[in-house]
Amino acid sequence: MNDFEAVVNAVCVQNCRSVQVRLFAHLHGLSLRWHLGRKTGEVLRVVDRGTNSVNNLLNYIVFSIMPTIVDIIIAIFYFLVMFNGWFALIVFVTMAVYLSELAALHHCDKFIHISYGI
Repeated sequence: MNDFEAVVNAVCVQNCRSVQVRLFAHLHGLSLRWHLGRKTGEVLRVVDRGTNSVNNLLNYIVFSIMPTIVDIIIAIFYFLVMFNGWFALIVFVTMAVYLSELAALHHCDKFIHISYGI
């Protein structure tokens, strides 16, 4: 897993670097009036935060969400082959209900934190 993680991290770093270079070149192409009217340091800080956020999102998707989906698919396939289609359907429905409840609770939790200032 460490080799795969190293390859994915290298790809993420390369993509973030290419986006940063393109944005930096775009900023250099803007007029002097634009730079005098804006704080360029703040813009670069926002760009850096954005690329870090994209990197974190990709890592979360690749190392958390994708393995979970693969595990669910393997479990459904295993129950389909070894037992009966009904068991595979039960696993699928159970996981669908669980994930929908998890998403609903996360959505409600976000509003609870906003309303109570947590």
